[in-house]
Amino acid sequence: MDVKWKTNDNIKARMNISLFCHCKNIKLVYDELHIVKPKANFAFDKNTQLLIYQFLKSLCFLDW
Repeated sequence: MDVKWKTNDNIKARMNISLFCHCKNIKLVYDELHIVKPKANFAFDKNTQLLIYQFLKSLCFLDW
């Protein structure tokens, strides 16, 4: 969900994914001063996250 402080999508994970899976859109971008992680294609944007949260909130489960 790309939640700040609650993700395993760190720099080492990105390096492993780009190395073993050969994913071009996940590779790290090296800027002059720091390393930039581009937005992953498997992460939801804010509008989609809100839709998912609203759907989960609307679910009703029966207690048997």
